[in-house]
Amino acid sequence: MRKFLQLFVLVDLLLLLASLFVWDMSGVLNAQVGALSALAVAFGSFMGYRHTIHNEVERVQGMNLGEDRDEMEKIDDPHGLYDDEPINDAPISDEEAKRIFAEEKQKVKQQSTIKNIFLTYRGIFSPLRILGYFLLVFGFFWLEGNGNLQVVPYLLGLSVLPVTSVAASLTSR
Repeated sequence: MRKFLQLFVLVDLLLLLASLFVWDMSGVLNAQVGALSALAVAFGSFMGYRHTIHNEVERVQGMNLGEDRDEMEKIDDPHGLYDDEPINDAPISDEEAKRIFAEEKQKVKQQSTIKNIFLTYRGIFSPLRILGYFLLVFGFFWLEGNGNLQVVPYLLGLSVLPVTSVAASLTSR
């Protein structure tokens, strides 16, 4: 996180210097409002999901997996697909195998999407994330209401976050 913030400040300073040469102070203000509101959204999202993951880890660590292992296996593998005993040795055709695979893949996709929504709703609706989006919208309307909105510098300010994310991922390799 520290490396990301350092890169964010560096990219934002580069944008600030470039804005001073290209636009007036209103353009500089637009770029900074865009950059800081994007950072607020990202920080709120990060903290919300971090809290969700932390709570899930505590919940899983609190479970007594030794005694409940049979129940867990029933939930994870209700049809005994991972048992050592073969279920059915009869060969099936390629078309039948493709059909079964497609059906199971669709089931897993639907189940995982719904399960993912229920597991991460606290991260999606975290107060810090909502506050970040509020700042983003408020900053936009504040600039517009004062007659200072310049779309290009504002969008360039918003783009500081994705540029920083790409730079951070490339430098971490």
